[in-house]
Amino acid sequence: MTHNIYAVFFGYSAADLLLMFKYPSVANLGFIIHHMVSVYIGFTGIIYPEVPWYCNICKMMELSSPFTNMRVLLSGFGLRKSRAYVINGVAMLVVFFLCRILPVPIYWYHMAQLISTGRLWEVHLHPMIGSTVGIAAYHVLNVIWFKKICVGAVQVINDMKD
Repeated sequence: MTHNIYAVFFGYSAADLLLMFKYPSVANLGFIIHHMVSVYIGFTGIIYPEVPWYCNICKMMELSSPFTNMRVLLSGFGLRKSRAYVINGVAMLVVFFLCRILPVPIYWYHMAQLISTGRLWEVHLHPMIGSTVGIAAYHVLNVIWFKKICVGAVQVINDMKD
């Protein structure tokens, strides 16, 4: 089962990355880094299914994607002032926090235990890189993006007051 989940995750990430190269106007460096790490982790998970819980955190992060994608669509259709945009924005903020920010200390607490006991060094190199360096890259990007989401939410609230 885990093998299949990784394959879907890999395919989704690779397709998204290819679309960013085909349509560079929708990409930025953060998105490209995020998707390159996703492709690496997805491929690594297919080959070495050794640390599924740690790599599954990557897939859990994608639960916020429907809301971020809907935001782009609503904005593209000129609906930034609509009720649907505001509701989607609130949902995006909450789900992004629950799926991408809240798990960070939990993840690193468990990872610290694996490192301190030496158990992390028992896995192959690629899962070790993916579950440390790759996840750290995700977490840094997610904190940056969450800050932007919060700034945007404050701006929407202030606009509603006016």
